[in-house]
Amino acid sequence: MDVRKLERPQTESPSVLVIAALRYEALGVRGCRVVVTGPGPERAQRGLQRALRELRPERMVAIGLCGGLSPGETIGSYAVPAEVVSEYAEGRYRCAPWPGIAQAGRLVSVKQLAADPHVKAMLHERYQARWVDMETFAWAQVAAEEGVPLTVVRVVVDAATDYLPTWRVRQSWSSVLDVVAHGWTARRTLSTIVRRMLCAP
Repeated sequence: MDVRKLERPQTESPSVLVIAALRYEALGVRGCRVVVTGPGPERAQRGLQRALRELRPERMVAIGLCGGLSPGETIGSYAVPAEVVSEYAEGRYRCAPWPGIAQAGRLVSVKQLAADPHVKAMLHERYQARWVDMETFAWAQVAAEEGVPLTVVRVVVDAATDYLPTWRVRQSWSSVLDVVAHGWTARRTLSTIVRRMLCAP
């Protein structure tokens, strides 16, 4: 886990805590504390629990990249879910609204990367979810336990019909360069919307 103050501490808001799984997902965030928990549900849960022993935010914003599950979720589109569920645990969590940001749809968190279209189609059908990631449900659990509202903002980096590269699946090998390019594009898009949210008057 990486808990760090960002640049310009004189303008830093102690009331908002930004959470990301990977450091590069939070690049460009200014004026708030950032917690980088590490990827996956276990690290996400432990990292946020540890951070909240020291920090007392009024609300939290979970940011990062995600996969699209429904056909309309194109690369670079925003995911601001109203609800989070999981394939590995019971329950569902409502995401806190943010002024001026429209919420809609459901995100499902998984333990293993949803790396091919067949897995994505199964998750979409079973959970009626529009997006998939690995950390948000764990963060939502901790937020609920601590009584801190959690807003989720992610950006789609791979569509429902895309493979993510893995040596086990030959069809995915050609997607390596695409994923890198899409990742940086989506990260810039994410930075833009997060800055607008946190810097709005």
